[in-house]
Amino acid sequence: MIENLLSANTISVAAWQLWGVAIAFAVTAVTTCWIFFDSQRNALTAPFWRLLSLLAAMIVTPSATLRLYPYLQTGLPPALLSGLALAGSIATVISFFGLILYTLGVGVRPQRIGAPALEVDPLPPIDDPAPILPVTLTQPSESGLAPEPPAAPEPDPEPEALAWLVITSGPNAAQTYRLAYITDIGRDECCNDIHIADPSLSRQHARIRWEDDAFVIYDLASANGVTLNAALIQRAALHDGDRLQMGQTQFALMQVQTAVDADNHEEAAFAQPPRTLVAETV
Repeated sequence: MIENLLSANTISVAAWQLWGVAIAFAVTAVTTCWIFFDSQRNALTAPFWRLLSLLAAMIVTPSATLRLYPYLQTGLPPALLSGLALAGSIATVISFFGLILYTLGVGVRPQRIGAPALEVDPLPPIDDPAPILPVTLTQPSESGLAPEPPAAPEPDPEPEALAWLVITSGPNAAQTYRLAYITDIGRDECCNDIHIADPSLSRQHARIRWEDDAFVIYDLASANGVTLNAALIQRAALHDGDRLQMGQTQFALMQVQTAVDADNHEEAAFAQPPRTLVAETV
């Protein structure tokens, strides 16, 4: 009886070292790489599945090393080889089911807004860099007063037309934002004028500029793109009533076509037809 068990154990260890360890190493390696890559690309938090897949790969690694270098098995007790084979088999099964549960979203959540994002978005092109002020060395005046500092650059002018972005669907639904000379839109609160807690938005997703008597939107190489009236665009002029979609957030543009005195901005804005403020069902 004992001899039969030892013989069966020897056969199972030999089969493990012949082809089982190769399958186990491939499964655990693919599972680990996929969980790390997918969670980083989609800005997901999954520490448990990351740790579990990495631990499974580490358990299978000794058996894979012995398979590549058979001479290292010399002098090792059969019980140790059997233990490595059993541990590798269990780790492979756990790693495989862990990948399935991760794909189903169990124990996975989007990154908290404000935490450092794992994805790295391409840097947007610099349209109008800030002017570099010349530095001049001057001698102190005879009166002993310090020379006057150079004048600060003038701020961007206000656009001649008035326009607002109204969020009709998404995390910040019903919020209204007035467009400035340059308005950046994205997920990062630190570097955007309009920041939205939408995980499908890039850190800096789009930019709207006032140029050539119109508001123009630019896609800043975002991951999910910018859709204008159901068409994917890279750059386009905006008009009153246009519909924008970035990630899971939908916008409507409300624009006053003529320049209005500053005291009458609000009255002119609310005098427009309310059709652009109504969220449409997509």
